[in-house]
Amino acid sequence: MSILLYANNANTTLQSNITSSQSTITVATGTGGVFPTPSGNSYFYVTLTDSATETVREICLCVSRTGDILTVQRAQQGTTAHTFVAGDYVAQLVTGGDLNNLIQIDQLQSGKYTFATGGGTANSITATLNTNFGAPFNGLALTVTAPAANTGAATLTLTMGSTVQPAYPIIKNENQPLVANDIPGANFPIELVWSSAFSAFVMTNPATSVVANIAGGAAHEILVQTASGATGFIPAPTGSGQVLVGYNGSDITWQSAAVTSFNGRAGAVTPQTGDYTADQVGAVSTASVTGANQQLANTGYQVLPGGLIIQWGSATVPQPSTITFPLAFPNACFMVVGSNNWDQSGITSAVFGWTQTYFQCNRTYNLSWIAIGN
Repeated sequence: MSILLYANNANTTLQSNITSSQSTITVATGTGGVFPTPSGNSYFYVTLTDSATETVREICLCVSRTGDILTVQRAQQGTTAHTFVAGDYVAQLVTGGDLNNLIQIDQLQSGKYTFATGGGTANSITATLNTNFGAPFNGLALTVTAPAANTGAATLTLTMGSTVQPAYPIIKNENQPLVANDIPGANFPIELVWSSAFSAFVMTNPATSVVANIAGGAAHEILVQTASGATGFIPAPTGSGQVLVGYNGSDITWQSAAVTSFNGRAGAVTPQTGDYTADQVGAVSTASVTGANQQLANTGYQVLPGGLIIQWGSATVPQPSTITFPLAFPNACFMVVGSNNWDQSGITSAVFGWTQTYFQCNRTYNLSWIAIGN
């Protein structure tokens, strides 16, 4: 990598004569500091001009400076090496070479330094990149057009400037080789980033993805993060209809009842103190108050959630009479109330005894009654 260095108004004179082949020049004492200080792959251009006519000029490349001594490469940018004498001018001027090293808008948008037309074959691609680098570096990004759709693993032989690189593999995510049609066809733009870790070009836009298993875990388990930087698995449910419930302080578990609203709380069910049990939730379902739990007729009954039973009836019966409940109370009959619909004297039927299966009355013509128990 080469970096151009610049300084404002950097100019001085030669301290001593130089020949046309001399690679070090000494400037006037104490004036070397007006120029940049190259290091590594950085440098700057300096122009020598004769002071007598100001018509003899030579551009040099300064690759190192120590105080007032400049180490240079002579006759740059198409100029010719000359002899110069003490007092001739030494200055950092704007040159054509400087300006040509600057990227212009059109060059940037056209990808002049990041785009290359691919050649070679479908799986052995070649390309030339306009660059001053002699080898790929980590993170180098470029786009190469494909010569054809690939049929398997592929390589790229890249010429960087004038230096031909080895045939490096083209890989995709998880360091996987390309498979057929990852490059779908001719002229497809292959987006590549050089990876020093893999010594390969990573294709960031393959047409197919990478399928891989995560180590550990069994069928239908869920991958979770169990701690910072650590992962684990939630075991698979043990029965159908189970739902995932919240963290209980040690793990995440499954719950059999799939309830979408729980004690007034919407969303997934997370048991809390005071919540109904699963049995209690099921007890308020429609099925618990229909079917065998009710008989909707002239003589009938209704079993309510919690076990309360209401029974009723209406019939013309002799007096005194024993009336059998349509449904025996499993535990107890709390009360029975009866009414005589034909007695206009206002005297109601006298219910004087009951059990879990029947009750008795001593005044009956057209009886209507209701009983409550459990």
